[in-house]
Formats: sequence, structure tokens, C-alpha cells
Amino acid sequence: QDAFALLIGVDGKYFKFDKDRSRVSPGIHADRMSASACNSVERLGELGIIRNRINLFLNVRDKKHLGLIRQSFISAIRQELVDYGGLVADLESRRRHNPEEVTLRRLLLWALKPTTRLR
Repeated sequence: QDAFALLIGVDGKYFKFDKDRSRVSPGIHADRMSASACNSVERLGELGIIRNRINLFLNVRDKKHLGLIRQSFISAIRQELVDYGGLVADLESRRRHNPEEVTLRRLLLWALKPTTRLR
């Protein structure tokens, strides 16, 4: 559950973003998880951090003073975020319908391509 929260850039029950949203840290209840599971969830949290940074970048831009190339670039970035949101929604749906199919290891594998693209 926390992995999906972190993927969309919000705090989970066991893992939280720090104040400047640049790092994921285990919360007080994370001691119930194995070290490898904690590490995997923190790695997934990187996508939430990247997503939050991209959203901040997109929201700060003054659209009146952008040239055509910058507008196209921002449009392409927004489309990447839409595609990423679709992937997260699909994975969440899979988890609800067949929880055994969606493991932390599989989430990490599914997150490789979006991590590379969003970086």
C-alpha cells in the first residue's frame, strides 16, 4: 500500500517524504518490515520524488513567456506524467484484483522504464 502512495508522491503509513520532499524515510512503524523490503520501497519512492519535482517545475513556469519549443517540451513532459499515472493506476488495479501478482520485486521491475524516462 505504501509503495503505491509513494509512487504518486504522497506519504504512506510506513514511509514518509521529508520536509522538502527530496527523500523518503521509514516511519515509526517500518521496523516491522525487513531491511530488503524497506530498501525496495525507498527505491520506489524515488519515482514519487521525481514526479513531485516535475509537477513543481511545470506549475512554476509562466506560460505567457514561453516559446513554441518550450511549450512543446512542457506538453511532452505532461504526457509522460499522464502515461506514468496510467501505469500506476493499472498496477493498483492489478493489486486489488490479484494481490499475489504484484510484489515489491515486480513493482521495481515495472518501475525501471518510468524511472529512466522521468529522470
